[in-house]
Amino acid sequence: MGLTKPARSQLNKWQKAGTNGVCEIIDTQVNGEEGIYKVSFKYMGKKVDMIIDFSKSYPTQAPSMKFTTKMYHVGIGEDGAICEHAIAWEPNASPQRAIEHVRNLLDNHEQSVAANFNPAACLQYNDD
Repeated sequence: MGLTKPARSQLNKWQKAGTNGVCEIIDTQVNGEEGIYKVSFKYMGKKVDMIIDFSKSYPTQAPSMKFTTKMYHVGIGEDGAICEHAIAWEPNASPQRAIEHVRNLLDNHEQSVAANFNPAACLQYNDD
């Protein structure tokens, strides 16, 4: 399934308007079939990179998002993938909102969003 017309439109607007300092777009691959962005932003004083794939069912469902920078967080799998259930996605949300969801996830350490169960267990143990 390729990008829908509304998805292509949102991605084009986002790319033209910029990211308002939320992240930096490093690379893009946008055509009729896919919309893949490599972005970076600062987290805890360090630059982190991630790939966002808007190809799936965006904008009605959250895009697929994966960190390429090694992350150790309960909402991020060992392969860098962000737990889909951890993102409170709103249908037709903007690409900018996807980045904001990820930044909010990084500040959330609840086990209910756990994609990486080892850190979740450590967090539970250390909270006692």
